[in-house]
Amino acid sequence: MVNQVYPQEKLLEEAFFLGESIAKKSPLILRIAKKVIDEGIEINLSAALELESFAQSFVFTTDDHVEGIGAFLEKRQPEYKGK
Repeated sequence: MVNQVYPQEKLLEEAFFLGESIAKKSPLILRIAKKVIDEGIEINLSAALELESFAQSFVFTTDDHVEGIGAFLEKRQPEYKGK
């Protein structure tokens, strides 16, 4: 999937920018997302959707999710704890 195209001379700069923005997210939720992507690609669609649904339900119970919502509503940067 491609959502952006950059000229060769801007590619590295944009890659670092994307990496930095991803690194600011919850480490716990990123770990879960990576696991769902890695495992989901190896299983059938029905099982992958079930795995995604389970992961999403779990993420909603985390302290990091609550912190992310609170930070958004308070217009501040979140302080994730990985819990």
